[in-house]
Amino acid sequence: MHVRNPAPALVQRVPVRFYIFDVLHLDGASTLGLPYEQRRALLDGLHLPGLPGLAGTPGPAVANGPDGARALVPDADPGSGGSAVGYVPRRFTDGPGTVAAARAFALEGVVAKLADSTYRPAERSKSWIKHAFVDTIEVVIIGSRPGRGRRAGTIGSLLVAIPAADGTLHFAGGVGTGFTDADLRRLQQALAGLRRATPPVPGVPREQSRDATWIEPVVVGEVAYRTLTPDRQLRHAAWRGVRPDKTPPPAPAAQPAPSPPSPEEVTGSLQTADGTWRVDIVRHDGTGWYRLIHGDIVVDRLQLPDLQQLLHAAGVDLADLAVSRAA
Repeated sequence: MHVRNPAPALVQRVPVRFYIFDVLHLDGASTLGLPYEQRRALLDGLHLPGLPGLAGTPGPAVANGPDGARALVPDADPGSGGSAVGYVPRRFTDGPGTVAAARAFALEGVVAKLADSTYRPAERSKSWIKHAFVDTIEVVIIGSRPGRGRRAGTIGSLLVAIPAADGTLHFAGGVGTGFTDADLRRLQQALAGLRRATPPVPGVPREQSRDATWIEPVVVGEVAYRTLTPDRQLRHAAWRGVRPDKTPPPAPAAQPAPSPPSPEEVTGSLQTADGTWRVDIVRHDGTGWYRLIHGDIVVDRLQLPDLQQLLHAAGVDLADLAVSRAA
């Protein structure tokens, strides 16, 4: 985020895609006053092979499902490092399945739109309803950053960590919203006697550590958040309060070096004719599951009903997948 001139290595590691879901101006005329269905029909008719500034990217692919449902099939090889155009589906007809798929793919939520709604810039409208996924998690306070403006002289944000499966704390980002004035006063008093000279966990980015006051990791709180990034950073985190009934996990004891785990075995694979969706059949230590692969998105350890639901929400029938590799 916020990188103006990314290095080639960063572009390769974090590919950027441009997802198109509406058209607001076409052939010199505004389309803001047209109903949503008409605007989407115009977008469908463009058959976009790419956009200015994204020359050379492949065009959008759309999988057709039952009842006119259309499913996003991202373009571009995820290892290519280039930007890509992604065509966002016009509609999903299976509401619960759509929500389940959005959660499985770690999306922030879903948006419901009236088919006859116009586009109203910079306005909130009851014609478009955003349903954001919000979860809660317990965190350990490891530091604070100073407030500015109205919060000058008090806490601006907290730096927090979350435990891994082995009890080790890992930095999970900052929390700067959700506080009342009373919360800030109580936190400042409670944390004043817990200061330390060094960060209690590794991996805090410099932009967040340079003005931080470090805190002994003994206070547990609760935050609401939208999503966890792959490196377990909280997104859109908001403070919900201290949890005095909770204590941080004990530091893990030194363990002998574990023996290397037995490898997973892919006993077979199925994929769509165009290769955009693949299902691996995986076994490990006597248990089996399915792995769904779509571009650079991987959803692992699925049982058959979950796999069928995700494919159905994307407009793909499991029966249409053909064997691509045998054990």
